[in-house]
Amino acid sequence: MKKIFTPALVGQIIVQFVIQFVLIGLILFWIQSKQAPLTAAETLKKENFLNAKRDTYFEAINILNRELAHTSFIIDGKLTDTTNRNIGSSYPTDVEINSCFSKLCIYSDNPEIPLIYQKMFINASANRPILQMVTFINLVRRDLGYGGPVIDTVGDRYKFIQTHQIP
Repeated sequence: MKKIFTPALVGQIIVQFVIQFVLIGLILFWIQSKQAPLTAAETLKKENFLNAKRDTYFEAINILNRELAHTSFIIDGKLTDTTNRNIGSSYPTDVEINSCFSKLCIYSDNPEIPLIYQKMFINASANRPILQMVTFINLVRRDLGYGGPVIDTVGDRYKFIQTHQIP
């Protein structure tokens, strides 16, 4: 009678068993590590990052609005009324603008966010600043996980609101 369990067959069975055992062990370890709850330190690190990201976006919006407040808008080829405007703030400094740009480069997941921000200061009047601002706001919304745009770029729904002082 022939031997069924030859040394080669036994060796092959052992090798296959070890490979399957290791492979299943690695898969279970990977699944367990993905489902493991975050430690307090990891949670705090993520929260701090998201808070810093949000604060950077708010700073950028503030600087961009200060830039827009000092812009003379041209509508249908005519300069809008600039008399007695209540601007209410100083023009942003180079340090403020560039510091915020650097922060945007650190925190933004989308490279278009710092590039649009930069574009609004370089030859701003030729770049349709309100359209750029709408695009910037919508990209920030998406990056923060708030979904799509509330006000889209179609039409003139997003406007820079100007107030006037009473002389």
